[in-house]
Amino acid sequence: MDRSSCIVLEGLQRNGSPRATFETDEDRRVLWVTIPIQPDYFESLDSLDSLDSSDTNQNDISSKQDINDKEIQLLELLEQEPTITLVKAAEKLGWKETLVKYYVASLKKKKMLSRNGTSHNGVWVVSKD
Repeated sequence: MDRSSCIVLEGLQRNGSPRATFETDEDRRVLWVTIPIQPDYFESLDSLDSLDSSDTNQNDISSKQDINDKEIQLLELLEQEPTITLVKAAEKLGWKETLVKYYVASLKKKKMLSRNGTSHNGVWVVSKD
């Protein structure tokens, strides 16, 4: 881990935030950094009653915890088009195929996405749990 990553981790630790994660694609050409929101932030929002329930519960997917906007976009697309290929999904989302593969792997790891059947004749299954 380089010095700048250590500075980020040290700063988060000092203010009591959850630990950040650093991930790369297989070719180590892309770096993703996930910095969780401090839990106290949500408590302050609740106390201000600033969250509109219609915004937080737009659909089952977006109300899940521990997923980001890109994962939500991908899950919504795969739910709408369960037979879509990763190449077509990348085209529709305007992403590179490697980014789609990264998020598919992440969502599978979180048990929010699975594939029934083969890569050519299968369907995507989005978990509602």
